[in-house]
Amino acid sequence: GYAVILAWWLTTPVTAAVNRITVDSTGDPRNRQTYTLTAGEEVINLSSKGLGAADVNLLAVWLQRPEVIAAINSIVLDGCALTGATKKYARDKTFSQNIDSQMDGFVALCAVLGKLERISLANCGLGPARAAELSKAVSSAGAGIVSINCLANKFGEEGLSTLLASIKDTSVRSLCGLIEGQTVADFSGQNLGPIDCKIMAAEFAFQGFIAAVARISVLSNPIGVEGAAALIEVYEKNPQIRTLLGIEEGVTEVNFSEKNVDVGQTSHRHHCRCSITPSCRMRKPTQVVPWRRSFTSTNSGGSTVGLTCGKTS
Repeated sequence: GYAVILAWWLTTPVTAAVNRITVDSTGDPRNRQTYTLTAGEEVINLSSKGLGAADVNLLAVWLQRPEVIAAINSIVLDGCALTGATKKYARDKTFSQNIDSQMDGFVALCAVLGKLERISLANCGLGPARAAELSKAVSSAGAGIVSINCLANKFGEEGLSTLLASIKDTSVRSLCGLIEGQTVADFSGQNLGPIDCKIMAAEFAFQGFIAAVARISVLSNPIGVEGAAALIEVYEKNPQIRTLLGIEEGVTEVNFSEKNVDVGQTSHRHHCRCSITPSCRMRKPTQVVPWRRSFTSTNSGGSTVGLTCGKTS
């Protein structure tokens, strides 16, 4: 309840001089995390800070302050349950329950998001209803959003269609959180599903920032056969793409035996323009080691090359 009172208090004249607030998140009462909002910041990064619906409302009020909105250009809210979504089990990496159950805070936030350039909302448990609200933000008069990261959510086909229709003839150039001129996109280990592969494919279709990318990695994601098919189709239409698995040029042997590779990713093994020998061992592991984020390979000169999977900002 204090977050609600604080949000109201910030709208009163007595807080005109306040330029910094520090509070504890409300998304998970068992694991509250401290975060700070400071006027004058160009980037607000609250990724995985456990924000809940009450925090989102507070953030929306904070962004409406003239001294805040005048300076900020980017916001990162990855991994926060912005609309009341919850995880079935504490160990889960994504939200699957109570999707789109609390709307007010996110609606208020979307009213100001259009004034920013970059927004990252990956893995926030957003469903089709939230895709509609986000669509209003990107298509509103005066909106200047260039890049949105909306991967690893629960938009579904309906939400994706709504979002794609809204960005037509707008400033939006990426739905995958990419920036202009980016040539490498590492999406490995981000819990992406088939719908996320379709988002990537859609960005290629409207020639967004992803069209300049030459190397993509989707390792360690449950993309399934459907997602793999969408990416392979894109690959075959775009000769500038060198790989879908992040493999370096000149690699002659690759061992994925300890990678968390799903059945869809094994479909990619014959869709790489790197020099991989027929003996390339890309098989589904018998023992999954999801926290292991690196593997080794051998290039044409016989040297061992270490490849590390990680998120590209």
